[in-house]
Amino acid sequence: MGRGPERDDMPLTDEELMRQVQNGDVAALGEIFDRYQTRLVRFLIRFGHDSAAAEDLAQDALWRLWEQRARFDVHHAALRTWLFVLARNVALNDRRRTARTRPMPTANTDTEDWGTVPAPSAEAITLRDTVRAALGGLPQDQRLCLILHEYEEMSYREIGEILACSEGAARVLAHRARQALRTQLRGVMVEEEREMNETRKDSCHAHG
Repeated sequence: MGRGPERDDMPLTDEELMRQVQNGDVAALGEIFDRYQTRLVRFLIRFGHDSAAAEDLAQDALWRLWEQRARFDVHHAALRTWLFVLARNVALNDRRRTARTRPMPTANTDTEDWGTVPAPSAEAITLRDTVRAALGGLPQDQRLCLILHEYEEMSYREIGEILACSEGAARVLAHRARQALRTQLRGVMVEEEREMNETRKDSCHAHG
């Protein structure tokens, strides 16, 4: 009977890495950070921080994980969920400490790496910025709920754990957030269409 693949060739699971962290393995902590850094930074940017602050806060969340590693139950909790709980907490603490709200980041603070994929068109960038601005206008819990569900593909149960609410309450937050976004984006589209019509009229008068 042939042998299966060697375990050394397979990446460690989150649970296995966290067990090593709980045993004081700093290298395992670094692997966790490498695995989740981009997602945490992206989440914190959409929370309302610029890219530099988001990177600092992501590291703060990792340090919290190290400090509180003994509290984590690898049998009853998901590491991903706990990391986002820590990221949310450090972000909220930062907001309270600075007593001001950072503006939503503009396109040049986005950490998305397009790699070999063609750069987005001007229209796509405009739409992305419009959606981001609309997200920024939502109440905080609604915004975070929508970000976690749509961008991080988390279940409402996981979101409830992160936002300290029930699964049903998370569903309600997402529903209200989508309704508010549709209303805001509909208003933006109407305004843009009005401006385009005025531009056409001005152009026709200029050539009349």
